[in-house]
Amino acid sequence: MATIPDTLSAEMWALLNCANGALIEAGVPVGKVFLNPGLTVPDDECCAGQLAVRVIERFPSRTFPAIDATASNCNPLFWAVQLGVSVLRCAHVLDDNGTFPTGEEMTADALAMNRDAALLETAIRCCWLPVGLGKKMIQQWTPKETEGGCMGGEWRVYYAQSSCSCPEEHPLPVPPYDLPEPSVYVG
Repeated sequence: MATIPDTLSAEMWALLNCANGALIEAGVPVGKVFLNPGLTVPDDECCAGQLAVRVIERFPSRTFPAIDATASNCNPLFWAVQLGVSVLRCAHVLDDNGTFPTGEEMTADALAMNRDAALLETAIRCCWLPVGLGKKMIQQWTPKETEGGCMGGEWRVYYAQSSCSCPEEHPLPVPPYDLPEPSVYVG
C-alpha cells in the first residue's frame, strides 16, 4: 500500500540537528536531544540539559501561515506546521538550608537562558532550511516558568509543508466491527 510521504519527521530532525549543532559549537551542549512525541515536553532531566523539537499544530493553508477556513477534502495548497524548539537547563534554587539564590546566581541563569535563546534563533534562521516551499516564520520565544530547578524556554516557528495528492493505491475501508451492547456499571 502506498502512503503520503512523511516529510514532517525529516524537517523536525533537520531543525533538531541545527539547534544541537549551535549549542555544541558554542561550547554549551546538552545531555539529552530528542524529537518529542507529544504536545508537552517533559522536564525531568533538565540538569543534564535537554533540547527538544515538537509539533504544536498542523493545518491546511493558502496564505502562509494562516489557516485555510475553506479547506475541503481536496488537497490543501500546503500545510502550515508550527514546531516548538525548546531548551532546558538547571536553575539555581532554594538550597537545603532554605537560602534563596543570590542576585548574581539569578542573573547568571537569566544570561544563560538569553544565550540559549540567541543560539536557537541563529539555528532556526541561519541553518535550518525547510525543504519544498522554503517558507518559515519565527513566531515567538517563550521562557519556561522557573520551577522544579529547571529554566529555559521555547521558540515557536512555522514552516510551509508541501501537500501531496493521495496515492492511487490507498487503504480500503474495513467492515465495521460488531459492537457489543453498552455496559452499565452497577456499583
